[in-house]
Amino acid sequence: MLRKQIAYTALLFLLLAAIFGCNGDSSSGLTDPGILKGVVSIGPLCPVETPPDQCKPRPDLFTSHVIVIYNESGSSIIATTAIHTDGSYQVELNAGKYLVDYSPHDIGIPGSFTPLTAVVETGKTTTLDIHIDTGIR
Repeated sequence: MLRKQIAYTALLFLLLAAIFGCNGDSSSGLTDPGILKGVVSIGPLCPVETPPDQCKPRPDLFTSHVIVIYNESGSSIIATTAIHTDGSYQVELNAGKYLVDYSPHDIGIPGSFTPLTAVVETGKTTTLDIHIDTGIR
């Protein structure tokens, strides 16, 4: 009886792995890939004019957030990608029109950021820089 239960469990696991995939390749399933990349800027971070090097965002301010790519209507998440310590990001996507956001929305002026539109073309790189306004003046 126990062997039968183990066999059914193993079969179920293999079936789910086949259905949902488990190869870890973020580009799997892309038929017409293009690249979306850009740089996220966050600021201002100081309330007064200061030398540029004194008010740069800390690397963890970038890495604690992700870029979220939605379908054109904004109803489904298509992909997420990390923001690197220098603010850069890059993701391979199928050709199409997307809404690009960041998450979590714990920086910037509350409610002021509207997801941006990006058009990705097959075999091309689309650059979309994102500025998050902190509201500090």
